[in-house]
Parts: sequence; C-alpha cells; structure tokens
Amino acid sequence: MIRLATTAFALLSGLAWSQSLSAERTGPNKNIVRSAEGTILYRRLKDQSVRGHERWRLMVHPDGTRTLITHNDIFDRHVVMNAIIRVRADFYPVESMVAYWNDGRFKGTGLFRIADGFMYAEIVGPEGRMTQRLAVDRDRLSILTHPLAVDGWHGGSYDRAKGGAQAIPVINLDAIAEGPRPVFGSSFKQTWHLKGTEKITVPAGTFEAERYDVGDFQVWTMGPDRILVRFSWPKFGNEYVLETYSSNPK
Repeated sequence: MIRLATTAFALLSGLAWSQSLSAERTGPNKNIVRSAEGTILYRRLKDQSVRGHERWRLMVHPDGTRTLITHNDIFDRHVVMNAIIRVRADFYPVESMVAYWNDGRFKGTGLFRIADGFMYAEIVGPEGRMTQRLAVDRDRLSILTHPLAVDGWHGGSYDRAKGGAQAIPVINLDAIAEGPRPVFGSSFKQTWHLKGTEKITVPAGTFEAERYDVGDFQVWTMGPDRILVRFSWPKFGNEYVLETYSSNPK
C-alpha cells in the first residue's frame, strides 16, 4: 500500500512538474521587450582584407534597460575580447563585465558597476585581485569596452536639440595594452557631432543611419537602440561594418 501511494505521488508530482514546465515554455520571454543580433566585420580600408569578426546580441528589458553581449576575435592582432554591458534607457551605464586575452596570454577580467557618482571595479588577472573606485559624471557617461557593437552607445546621451559638437565622458578599459597591466578604467572625453542622416550600404544591407564625427573617426548608428552600422577610422586604415543583422521587435 505504501509502495502504491509513493508511486502515485511520484507520478502526480511528475505530471505537475511537466505541466508547469510546459506553461513556462509557451509564449515570449517576459524579460525581453525586443532583441537583435548580428556580426561585425573588421577589415582594412585599403584592400578590404579581413582582420577579425565580432558577434553581438542585444536585449531590451521591460524597465527600459538594455543588455549587450559581445565576443570578438581580432586574429590580425591575436586579441580575444568578451564583454557584457547593461545600460539604462538613456544609455547611462549600470554595469559591465569583460574578459580579455592578448597574444596567447590571459590579460584579465573585470566587473564594473556605476553607482552614486562612482565606478566600482573588481579586477582579476596575472597581477592578482584588485579593486578600483573612480569618480564619474552623474549625468553623462559611457564605458569603452572595445568590442565595436558598444561604440554606437557612447553617443547615447547626445542632445539632438542642442546639436553641434558635444563632449561626452567615457571610461576606457585597458584592454590591449602591452605588458603586465591590469584591466583598470580611466576617464577621458569623446566629442560627438551629429552630421545628419545618411543611407548607407554594408554587407548586412542598406540602412538609414545617423552619422557622427568623433575626433578622427566616423560612426553610423541606426534606430532607438543605436545599432552600429559602420565605424570608419582612416587614421589607422581600418573600418568595421555590420556584416549580418536580424531583429525581433515586439
């Protein structure tokens, strides 16, 4: 009798679990309002030869925050970078995690959080475990993690109504420096200048994109999520173009 009761209970429990699991797997994920993903091609301006590739995935959440996950492989420089960054609806950074490899050696990882006017970092690498606290701008800010998909977000606080050249504070993470240097963040400013909207063709297709001049390079982004379409850097003879793209608006 006990054995029969135990068997019946197990069957009922399994059925309940199965029904619950089935219910969880139906419909869209409530944590994602819309999403997009794609790849970026790294190439030389002179002869269009390939230097590397990057894969990225974007998720926009119900509270307006955005998460961007990136992986790039710059075989031309023997560099691998993995980065996750989450920003508010206005592109102000909340947190980021990065992991870097250079020339066959592990450079380090870092977890960076922004709160109350400071960046707090926990960094681990060949030099050991370290922490960092850095005062940051409370109104405008971006984190330069170095994968290119994030670079369209640096101008996220650009005031279109004001126009002209605007200085935007940026935290640069030490990703590819030579020598035993940890993945510390340092502050500088980028000057973004919206030049207008252009129709631009890249391997992923033809898009209406905003063009920004930023110092000695140009950036084209599209849509409310500031998807990077093209990044041109004539000073170093390189460009980065959207190679594949798909989106899932909801």
